[in-house]
Amino acid sequence: MSPQERVEYEKLRVKERQVIAERRDGLAHGPLNPALVCPHCQSKGCVRVKAVTQKLGVSGGKATAAILTGGLSLLATGLSRKAKFTQAHCQNCNSSWMF
Repeated sequence: MSPQERVEYEKLRVKERQVIAERRDGLAHGPLNPALVCPHCQSKGCVRVKAVTQKLGVSGGKATAAILTGGLSLLATGLSRKAKFTQAHCQNCNSSWMF
């Protein structure tokens, strides 16, 4: 391999690594949202967002149903309630938050 071919090969490998890293970040933190500004570092265009579901706590209605059914409803539903949030992650300062 000539030196010129070697340089071209190295450039191609670097580009491939960047594409793989972009895909990995996209799967882990969602797509980039260019309109969001990070509240921690005030940078714009480097925040990734995705929808997540998070367990919050014991639901009163589910606890009541569990008492009335003798605990059988716990097998189907569980006690915790789930809420939908948007998780944001800044690539600049590496902080994550939910809203």
